[in-house]
Amino acid sequence: MYSMAAIACNDWASLDQALSNPKIQYRQLSQRHGKFMLNPFWLRAALVLLVAASSAATAEKLEPPTITLGEPTTTIVVADYKEAGPYDRIVFSKVRVLQSKAVVPDLIDVALPDLREALVAGKRYILAYSPYAENRFEQIVVNPRGASFLSSPGIEPGLWEDSPENQALVMWRIDGEESDHQRERESEKDGEAAREAMPRLLKMLESDDRQQREFGAAEIALRPALVAGLNGSQQKALQQFVASDVGPDRARASLLQAAVAMPAKSGSVSGWDAVAADLLAKTPLQTLDVDRRSSLILAALTYPPTRLRHIDGKLQSRWLRSNDAGLVDAAAMALQDISVEVAKAAFASALSEKDLPPENRSAIEGFNQRLGLAESGR
Repeated sequence: MYSMAAIACNDWASLDQALSNPKIQYRQLSQRHGKFMLNPFWLRAALVLLVAASSAATAEKLEPPTITLGEPTTTIVVADYKEAGPYDRIVFSKVRVLQSKAVVPDLIDVALPDLREALVAGKRYILAYSPYAENRFEQIVVNPRGASFLSSPGIEPGLWEDSPENQALVMWRIDGEESDHQRERESEKDGEAAREAMPRLLKMLESDDRQQREFGAAEIALRPALVAGLNGSQQKALQQFVASDVGPDRARASLLQAAVAMPAKSGSVSGWDAVAADLLAKTPLQTLDVDRRSSLILAALTYPPTRLRHIDGKLQSRWLRSNDAGLVDAAAMALQDISVEVAKAAFASALSEKDLPPENRSAIEGFNQRLGLAESGR
């Protein structure tokens, strides 16, 4: 997936810069590769790429959490939090090993800079981490920087409070102990196992625990065979979850992204169209004030515009006024994806507003200028 966009950009450095920033610093790419970014096919490809990067910027591959947790490189242990170490690392004391191919030391030193203040000394946790990493030759080796927590969709990070329910969750293997080759084949048996797990996954979306909800949403969204087999009532339950403010925005975003591939059953597609349209029409523009809200709106902006109730650009043009630079760029791209005429009208309307923030004005003027250059070069 990454190589496709990199070849199109012909600039690995700028691609890496965009992928490393979950806030979607698309503007730097668009300024450097304006003509490429005006192509509707690559607009969609680049937006989908950047949505994936925003929700899993540090993940090497997007897999359902039950598969990620079952990887042979994953270690899962119950441990007591001991103390904060140097260089943003924390130390745990091993209590019990739930899964590991490697020898687990009595004291476990793991990197976790963002949550150090939230940990309670002496409290028991479940850790899911890996002592390994890929080197530049794509070989799995012991990580010279030390062990790190798993960080991928539904597991961000691999740290839970210890409980029987959470132990059962991290050891749940929908597909059983299968090889990578067997997983890739997505056999009929695998699909049946995933479908049988659907009631439990839907129940997780109703949990009071944020981690349970994100886990369940990621497990559904990252299983194409499961998504393709959802019935009307199941899709309706997912639509209600995405439309409500109860679920974590990151989980809601992952399901909305997956909705594009969901089949039309019992009016379900029109239901997803309405969800995406309502998010664009009613969500407050100040998304930076709400954690992860931008990822949800970005998913709505990358939703195929021809499937929305309004294809005149009004839903997308509203987000040219957002306080998130990434969403301003994404809205401009979505408008160009509809048509050049729609984009030009939306840009002109926004630029005519005296109270438009200077940052937004500068970005829109840049898109408008490149649009004119592209037209003159035809």
